[in-house]
Amino acid sequence: MVVFLDWGERIEHIPNEQVNPQLLGLLHACQQHPHFRVVELRQLDAPLPHVGIVVEAGDGTIAPRNDAKILPRERLCLTFRSDQSVPAEVRAIRADFPDVIHLHGVAAGQPASLCLYENWGFEERRWTPQKHLDRILWWLRCTADGTLHAQDQALEQLFYATEFTVVLPAEFNERSAEDLGVIYCHQVQGGNGHTYFIASTTKPDDPASTIQPLVVDLAPVGNIPIQRPPGTLGALADQLAQMGLEFQGPFEAAFRRQFRLTGNGGGGNGSLLLIVRIPRTRDGKTERLDCRGFLIAEKFENVGIKLGVLFRPVPGGPVSVAEDLAIGGATLSPETVWRSVPLILTDLRPMPSRQFARALSGVTQEDADFTGVLAGVGSLGGVLADIWAREAWGRWSFIDPDDLAPHNLVRHIAPAGAVCFPKVQVVSVHASCTLGVGQVRPPAIVARANDLANPDVAKSLRDAQLLVDATTTIEVPRDWSEQKDLPRSASVFFTYSGMSAVLLLEDEKRQVRLSALEAQYYRAILNEPWGEKHLERSKEVRVGAGCRDHSLALPFELVETHAAQLARRLRKSVASGDGAIRVWTLDDDTGSLSAASVEVHPVREFVRGDWQVRWDAGVEAKLHAMRDACLPSETGGVLVGVIDQKLRTITIVDASDAPPDSSADATSFVRGEGGQDYVSRCENLTGGMVSYIGEWHSHPAGHTSDPSGTDIVLLATLASRLASDGIPALMMIVSKRDVGVSLGEIRLS
Repeated sequence: MVVFLDWGERIEHIPNEQVNPQLLGLLHACQQHPHFRVVELRQLDAPLPHVGIVVEAGDGTIAPRNDAKILPRERLCLTFRSDQSVPAEVRAIRADFPDVIHLHGVAAGQPASLCLYENWGFEERRWTPQKHLDRILWWLRCTADGTLHAQDQALEQLFYATEFTVVLPAEFNERSAEDLGVIYCHQVQGGNGHTYFIASTTKPDDPASTIQPLVVDLAPVGNIPIQRPPGTLGALADQLAQMGLEFQGPFEAAFRRQFRLTGNGGGGNGSLLLIVRIPRTRDGKTERLDCRGFLIAEKFENVGIKLGVLFRPVPGGPVSVAEDLAIGGATLSPETVWRSVPLILTDLRPMPSRQFARALSGVTQEDADFTGVLAGVGSLGGVLADIWAREAWGRWSFIDPDDLAPHNLVRHIAPAGAVCFPKVQVVSVHASCTLGVGQVRPPAIVARANDLANPDVAKSLRDAQLLVDATTTIEVPRDWSEQKDLPRSASVFFTYSGMSAVLLLEDEKRQVRLSALEAQYYRAILNEPWGEKHLERSKEVRVGAGCRDHSLALPFELVETHAAQLARRLRKSVASGDGAIRVWTLDDDTGSLSAASVEVHPVREFVRGDWQVRWDAGVEAKLHAMRDACLPSETGGVLVGVIDQKLRTITIVDASDAPPDSSADATSFVRGEGGQDYVSRCENLTGGMVSYIGEWHSHPAGHTSDPSGTDIVLLATLASRLASDGIPALMMIVSKRDVGVSLGEIRLS
């Protein structure tokens, strides 16, 4: 005989105050459906008054005496309450309805609740009463024949979710709880009524929040119905026994081990967090490891005593492991009082470890474990540090000489409370807390990143595997370029207007360094269409009374836009051993971001006196092309480049062709007057970084690139003209096979 639960009270009609269109539609659909028979209406009171439609359902597809013990016709109670997270609920009224998978959690003694929908937010957009009834028949049929849980679907969790969650430190992912030792919790009440216990390894002021974690590893289980939360240790042991798992023995062994590892009860005065770990298997293979937590308010020592594992020989004295005091190998009698110890089922959520952060960010482990230096942690560098900390890409040191000024808050990750502290310290603290309190704080050096006389700077740079310059200066990348013992380096910045971002990256062998990449980037500005407005300046804003207290109008949204792009592209580019020059330009009308990649050319060098002249193969190729185009006549033009007086370097950036009014034949060339316009354009487009440095001309076939007597006279004339500016004169001669470089300098005393 089938026994049904007496749930609610029978009524003849739906009260007006409890009527809703969906419930009426559901009643009408049941009356019209051939496989549903309306039995009665029920008045239900918890949690608020509502009406249930009791039906008998079955379409003849369920085999009698199936393994799941689903009957060919089941008595169900259908409700629709719009105040619930899943309004359409179905309860099985049969008293001995089987404990199968895909049931919702309900209070003890209540009818089982069928889990019909995985995502109600999606399903409600297409829900109809008729489809709902078909879904019920599908659930009964698939549960009966064992096909309800698809093979590619995750295994059911062991216990229903609760309103309590313990958030464990990130170290829990990387070390066992035995190694972790005592943890400390503070309580946070979530906005949805959920209670969280945030754990850390840092000891708080309140000793009452001390909690000792205890891990109990049990045997594997397969896919089983979800269990209701147990209220005591004994109820937990009974539920595990029903799964075929023995609990008391592993529980006692874990207690002894933990007590000894924590120095005879380092957490004995605190509460206990029992962590049960159970491997979950499918087809004999482990699919995952389920970890569930149980908070036990009693002190760790008291639970151990009730369990019979710990013993206090002297009242008020220290506790010891009971078996350590057993004499003559005596067998200790088993204790049962521990079964009544109350507990609270909790979800366990660890803070993200570095490995998990990488996996969640799509960052490969092998490319992310390196040491790096980020120089400059202002608006751009601060966001880069934040992104890379969240992705756990690299282990960084920060270098910056500046304090956080009040106006920096407009476009910096720092909060107002950090004003006037060194930027590196602010960013270091921020990065260390990004994935949870207790992370290792990155080194923070208050200095200039090119101050190699500072031992902390020098050691940090030389010990790193990657240097990233975000200082928006020219001195840091140029000075790094002169050091042979530094690692691969990159320079990232956005332009004055905030519309463009630039990445310069050395190859892994540093054959083309940042200073050379800077020059090749300038040549791209001079020759590519995107260069015409690339370095236009935005409006300046006064931020103080001093003559240098000004800043650019640049919204933080542009900082984050370009920082995200630079962070990702640098991470991707570093994985390759090649050098790179990349420019991104934002179309502020459409929001599209265009990308330009500039070819990196190998560098040549010529040393004369204390000057080093540098150029790249791209310059040579352009000079040879202009020479070949004018044969058999000679040709020539203006050379522009970058002069660094401190480093005593001259880097050739580009060369012009011959002005229209030039005079040339097979044995001579005289440049016309149009060179100044070319020089002015170069200075304007590069913000004055590129200027006039000398002249070039070609030699005809059959002649080398050595200077002729006329060339020597010309070089002396150029040197005399440029002496007033304190710079040498440069001459390049292009022959069929090579390029010759001559330098003339007159030093005025």
